[in-house]
Amino acid sequence: MSEETIMKLKLELDMAINKIKELTVQESVEKIEYEQAREVLAKRFLKAPIRGIVTEILLEEGERCEAGTPVIRVIDPRKCYLVSNTDPSFVTGLEEKNDVMIVFGQGENEVRKPGIVEYIAPNVDPASGLIRVKVLFDNSDLKIRPGVPARLCIGDGS
Repeated sequence: MSEETIMKLKLELDMAINKIKELTVQESVEKIEYEQAREVLAKRFLKAPIRGIVTEILLEEGERCEAGTPVIRVIDPRKCYLVSNTDPSFVTGLEEKNDVMIVFGQGENEVRKPGIVEYIAPNVDPASGLIRVKVLFDNSDLKIRPGVPARLCIGDGS
């Protein structure tokens, strides 16, 4: 083999090695650009802080909103609250963390669920004369649809 052929082959080898390095750098750049594009795309999706069901969409697609503005309403039907505005005389002696019974429906369709008092308003609403009581109950069996009317039983549970 002539020296000229060897030099030519070495030059081709160097060019091939440089091409591999160039392609490796290009691949790294493309990977970084891909990750940046994924981050930009991820910012265009809404993620709820809880597992639940979307019950209301407050803004339409394309509408602008400020940070912190509610966009959708999501509920977790497995844990529900009964919010009751009741006569203050009925909650005398009732305290937060007390166990109570909640009755949904009537007669044969009656469903009873135990609950825990989470909140009792410190004041009576001057317009209605009622006091607000909030009771948390477990609905993991999904027997109760959130929002249906119910009765709050305090004391003997009847």
